[in-house]
Amino acid sequence: MTILLVGHCQARPMQECLSAMTGLDVEPVNLQQSRWPGVDQNEWFADLASRAAAADQIYVLNVIWNLVSRFLPIEKVTLIPTIRCDAYHPDATFVTVGKTRIPSVANLDHSKLAVFAWCQGLSAGDTVRLFTPDTFRRIGYTDAWRHTSAYAKSQEERTGWPMVRQYEAWRRGPAFMLNRMHPKLFAHAQMCRMLAARLGLRTVFDTPENYLADPHGPLVGWPVYPGVAETFGLEGNFQFFVPETFRADLGLTVPALDLEGYIERCFEGYARFDRAELAANVGKWPEFADFDTRRSRPGQTAASPVRDKDRHPYTDIPDHQHFHRALAGIDMSELDPVVSTRFSINAQDKVATAGSCFAQHISAALTAEGLAFLNAEPAPPDMAEDDARAHQYGIYSARYGNIYSPRQLLQLFDRAFGRIAEDEEVWQRPDGRYADPFRPTVEPGGFENPDDVLKARRSHLSAVRAMFEQLEIFLFTLGITEAWRRKADGAVYPVAPGVAAGRYDPSVHEFVNFTLDDVVADLEAFFQRLRDVNPKARLILTVSPVSPVATYETKHIIRAATGMKSVLRVAADIMAARHEDCDYFPGYEVVAHPASRGTYVANDLRTVTPEGAAHVARLFLKHYAGSGSGRSAARDDDEPVICDDELLL
Repeated sequence: MTILLVGHCQARPMQECLSAMTGLDVEPVNLQQSRWPGVDQNEWFADLASRAAAADQIYVLNVIWNLVSRFLPIEKVTLIPTIRCDAYHPDATFVTVGKTRIPSVANLDHSKLAVFAWCQGLSAGDTVRLFTPDTFRRIGYTDAWRHTSAYAKSQEERTGWPMVRQYEAWRRGPAFMLNRMHPKLFAHAQMCRMLAARLGLRTVFDTPENYLADPHGPLVGWPVYPGVAETFGLEGNFQFFVPETFRADLGLTVPALDLEGYIERCFEGYARFDRAELAANVGKWPEFADFDTRRSRPGQTAASPVRDKDRHPYTDIPDHQHFHRALAGIDMSELDPVVSTRFSINAQDKVATAGSCFAQHISAALTAEGLAFLNAEPAPPDMAEDDARAHQYGIYSARYGNIYSPRQLLQLFDRAFGRIAEDEEVWQRPDGRYADPFRPTVEPGGFENPDDVLKARRSHLSAVRAMFEQLEIFLFTLGITEAWRRKADGAVYPVAPGVAAGRYDPSVHEFVNFTLDDVVADLEAFFQRLRDVNPKARLILTVSPVSPVATYETKHIIRAATGMKSVLRVAADIMAARHEDCDYFPGYEVVAHPASRGTYVANDLRTVTPEGAAHVARLFLKHYAGSGSGRSAARDDDEPVICDDELLL
């Protein structure tokens, strides 16, 4: 049996361990090689596809799945977790000048503290004095395990492997990382033991770490600092490993530098660059946003602790909770208000989408990234792509059109599951043809007669029912709180009667502006009913940053729009606070907050630019799917989003 193990730098040590344990033919594939100088990427990926076709099984580190998925036969693929841990080495980082990573005396990793100090103009001696347990505590280095714990949870959710338990087991022993990106061989061996057990592979040699040389051992390493090490019950040091290829140039006869020697050699190297070039890196490290201010206080150096009399409840809050440290000076493209997510989306999770027109950007991003976007109502196979889009196939997970309010969503669910008696209302269009009042724009040419409307609605509701029963994650984008409904029974329409079809009759129809209590109650009712028919379902709520076209309230549109978005935003937070299986994704904030400087809003002052949509999609994929190219979000000009409320323009 031939096994292809596809990953990055972790592929080789895993291959060596798995081959030794099982005796099987395991071929490692390092995706990083596709970017080496002189490598033709098209040829490299074509070779990958050829090797994948010939392999019996393919194991893929899930962190790169979205980059290679289209080249691999999915029926052969097993996703495996990727090991990463910053907690032992929170000071280590890459440093770039322009778009190029610059080497350090310890391969590619640099010390954040050293770079920060050099940019501040500190001497080497003063910089050495920064390396204290108190400094590490104040800038959050001693609390870095929480990020590792969240990462382990995300890996567990994406792959089904018990990674939270495994990381905790590793935490109780010696440091399992050479540096933040490279696990030690015993960690790779443990992953291979877990893989063999999960797939039923016969092992003849269970402890390869005791006999094999670690292929990364001679190449990478970073010390676990005193103060950080103690949080793990370990003894720390400042012995900075230097790879053999670097030692001759440094005149070293031993494989490491002490702290003083490391700082001196770093400063010699940094002197080749303009301080502003390196300072651009410091601006990306939020833990240092406040650090220089403390150093500049009279009588207080950067390494000195905050005095007791200066302490208050906000002294030690994380950087993302502090406006200056979280936002000041960041590039707009780096704006990321997501601290953590409740759960993750793996390649097999069936994701359904619905909501206002902005939700279409996320739908497109999911499809482009190769995730399992659930399309419960696909277009006929002989329908052209443009025609299918005009008929709103694939825009959302079913052809329900825009769903602007939770009440509209709740009623759709109830119709699909027969909780509401079959509705026979049909709207006539100005051209004499007919439309479905609950999705009036999905059939651009209209229906020939009312019976055709009702027949199509029944078929649609059957697809909606299947969607709710099959989905694993439901992404709903809240749009507005204003709606029009039928007085007799409260049936809500996506647009006012008479806008797309039908005729407005004040004796039959009425305006409603749902309150916060209404919105929360409708979301609660919907989520409960969804979980009743589909216990595994999870809910992600977002709020559309697109302003409504008009308001029926006797208020200025700015005041009315702000009120609507505020109600929806608070309702989403309430739901997320109440339910572990409900999460809020802050796409609204990325576009609407002043941190985006208004550049994500188009010239009409209400719609979102392609760049803004791409930014939101990129963050969604990054935090929920461990990806985030955002390629699909910036739609082509011939594929505008479909918004029923724009009929009011």
